[in-house]
Amino acid sequence: MAFYKDNYPDCFGDLDIVFPMNETGFRMSPEKCLACEYKTSCLRNALQHTNKGNKVKNEHVDRAYESGMISFWERWSRKKSLNRQAHHKLQRKKRLSFWQLLKNKWLSHK
Repeated sequence: MAFYKDNYPDCFGDLDIVFPMNETGFRMSPEKCLACEYKTSCLRNALQHTNKGNKVKNEHVDRAYESGMISFWERWSRKKSLNRQAHHKLQRKKRLSFWQLLKNKWLSHK
């Protein structure tokens, strides 16, 4: 799903603004974000479509492990899964379509 900045506030999807780390080491949305009509889609976009979102997910896994909520193997499995997802997103961004490759080849021979 693509989001167009024209329809949303300037802070839309910026994890440092909509879900900042507070003094206690936990992340909390500020009061102004709780009153915003875009809060759910904004936070979802920030967590799913940014590298910082992946970092937050890793923080959750580490916190669950440290508190004894998950085992070592569950932590390992979740971290591996998050790493694969991040790597897959990176590969998808780098991948060019057939037509883009053809266009680049054509332009290089001009």
